[in-house]
Amino acid sequence: MESPHPKRLNHTVPSWLNSGSVYHIRIRTAKTWTGSLTEPSLAIALLNSVLHYQQQSDWNNHLFLLMPDHLHTLVSFNPDKSMSR
Repeated sequence: MESPHPKRLNHTVPSWLNSGSVYHIRIRTAKTWTGSLTEPSLAIALLNSVLHYQQQSDWNNHLFLLMPDHLHTLVSFNPDKSMSR
């Protein structure tokens, strides 16, 4: 029987990428979830999280777009820190 959790993704940066590369990341909610990412208290928490990582210089967020059932971000990672962190 297959695990209900997908295999963990590899977070190492490929050697062919330049430092400061910008990534498009899309995250979707579970199909069974009936909430909304744009609900004000959740949206504020997500935006505060983005701000926290930006202020910690873990990443440079170029765009963060919330939709009811998914989000998009354009982000570059600090080359001096591990992307998986």
